[in-house]
Amino acid sequence: MLAFVMLLALALTSNRFSICRMGAHWRRLHRLVYPAAILAAVHWLWALKVWESWPLTILLAILVLLGLRLLGKGRRKPSALLDGSCW
Repeated sequence: MLAFVMLLALALTSNRFSICRMGAHWRRLHRLVYPAAILAAVHWLWALKVWESWPLTILLAILVLLGLRLLGKGRRKPSALLDGSCW
């Protein structure tokens, strides 16, 4: 349920108006995607009640991608919307 609430907040603020209105706070809020992805994968594993290989593979992929992001290998140029040129 916590992952759903996190993803709902991200969905509601993923538009141009919210990005401009929230400014730098938007980026901080959207960092919730990392714990939400992990929580969603763990929830999927718990819901199955059987340890299957596909959900474990997805969880491993999420963890690898997030690990690369933390190491700085997944960095991209910030959006122009976050630099103050909203309209």
